[in-house]
Amino acid sequence: MAWRVTINGIDRTAIVDSFTSSYALNDRGRATVKLGDFLPDRYQELVSYGADGVTPIFGGIILQRSFTGRSQVDESFTASLECGDWFTYADWVYVTADYAVDVTLRQVLADLCAADKLGQYGIVLDPGQVDGPLLVPFNWANKRVSDALRELHDRTQYVVQISPAKRLTMYAPGTIAAPFDLTEAETNCHDLTWRDSDKTPYNAVTLLCGPNGLTAISEERHYGDGSRRRWPLDAPFSSIIGGLITGSDATGDDPGGHEVGIVGDPASEDRIWTVDLSTNELVQRDDQAIRQPGEYQKIWYNAACPFTVRASTGATPVVEYAEARPDVISIPVGTEIAESMLEGFQAAPRELQIQTDIDGLETGQMLSIDLPAIRQFSGSCLVTSVSLSIMLDTIQGDRFWQYAIEAIESDLYQGSYLDAWRKIAGKGAGTTAPPITGSGAGGGTGGGGTAGPASPIYLGGSRQFSLEPTPAAWLPVPDFVPYVAPADFSGVVRADAYARRPGVSVQLRLFNITDGTPAALGAIVTTNTPGAYPPFNVAGLKDKAYRLEALSGVSGEGVFGIGTLEV
Repeated sequence: MAWRVTINGIDRTAIVDSFTSSYALNDRGRATVKLGDFLPDRYQELVSYGADGVTPIFGGIILQRSFTGRSQVDESFTASLECGDWFTYADWVYVTADYAVDVTLRQVLADLCAADKLGQYGIVLDPGQVDGPLLVPFNWANKRVSDALRELHDRTQYVVQISPAKRLTMYAPGTIAAPFDLTEAETNCHDLTWRDSDKTPYNAVTLLCGPNGLTAISEERHYGDGSRRRWPLDAPFSSIIGGLITGSDATGDDPGGHEVGIVGDPASEDRIWTVDLSTNELVQRDDQAIRQPGEYQKIWYNAACPFTVRASTGATPVVEYAEARPDVISIPVGTEIAESMLEGFQAAPRELQIQTDIDGLETGQMLSIDLPAIRQFSGSCLVTSVSLSIMLDTIQGDRFWQYAIEAIESDLYQGSYLDAWRKIAGKGAGTTAPPITGSGAGGGTGGGGTAGPASPIYLGGSRQFSLEPTPAAWLPVPDFVPYVAPADFSGVVRADAYARRPGVSVQLRLFNITDGTPAALGAIVTTNTPGAYPPFNVAGLKDKAYRLEALSGVSGEGVFGIGTLEV
């Protein structure tokens, strides 16, 4: 057996001119394949196998094709295929779920692999999936599965992978050992280089959670434990919607509802249930029967958004990381994310690059290296990316994989699967405000200052997924990345925007999420050819959150938009 490539289940190895693929930790796997005289259909599945011809090394979907004739009079041609891995399917499905009690990570992943979600594409939960940490109660309403997986990573710092064999798994980085070591007796590589990390060792994380304005919270559920009469609400209470319903897991909802008042309000003195605004807690009146385990109460209310959650080591001077998370509307969930991110930021590891032709290294593995004499390095390293290309062995006349490996000297990873997309735009960790240093708890005063943001700043968007609302309306671009301004700024929005069909116009704007107002409008253009959209100027204010939005000129017609902000 030998390495091979199948397209739509048919072996096409003989016509493959070149094949390169790459995987990065918590990132999308990609492959570029060049074929001779064969043009497969778009969105067909493509799988490459290792030297045994059986073990899949890359699996994914053909997302884009390029056709090139060999000459003006020759009918032969080459086709270049750009492929995304199985994670692409996670962009195509949505999940609605309500976890009223603590739930294991494994159970949530099993639900995402249901037949009407990832399961419809043949993706199953890995049989070896660990239970993982318990997650505090939360709910998802029509959330893209890829965003749901990103949230699970943010909350747990577990690695997310959909293997080439279509198995979904999440695990703690470093818990899987690499199949071999690098030692001076057996180097197992062609070369190894390293450098000190340039990542900022943040000691405080601030998240701006929720969209701008009042947000309706439905059926937030809290359970009794036989003693308590107070329950912290998941979001900052603003006003009641409807009221409250009691019930139990055994019998379901009780008939009738209860009005909810405010602690300290004379008009609420006779209410069984009230909200204590000073502590943001739901309160049961003292003369009522204490709620027992299995008994619950569900409340509907308006939450004041956005709200802030923060995690800090307490160290000074404060080096703060700030990020807008409009998709998070739960204080416990936001706190989990902030604390998990803070843990990852404490690592400032050395970064390594390794070249080898030995099969078996995968992202998330822990690689032991002992090369003190020839490379001045000994330690355990987390594999963060694996790139592969097919090389022709001119001596033996066959082909083999050549690997380019990246690793860090740590079992904690500071990245997420959006990092690579942000780096394409030149920003790095694009959703963040710059580091803030200072002696006070606020992090922005005292002896410190604010560094200017790196430009360009990636705002999100897609050339594969269009917006097509009915009726036509402004919508955020797909996978938008909010920008929270660390200071007043002026800048230029540069973008690529076009319509799916001829004759349909498209317009972009930068929207102030915090104030709910447009910050700047771009031109109205009519084109269905990808290309540069006319840049437009914008002025913004400190601590305001901004996002890129697009408008189709015709109801139900799709438009595409992707852009950056130069400050």
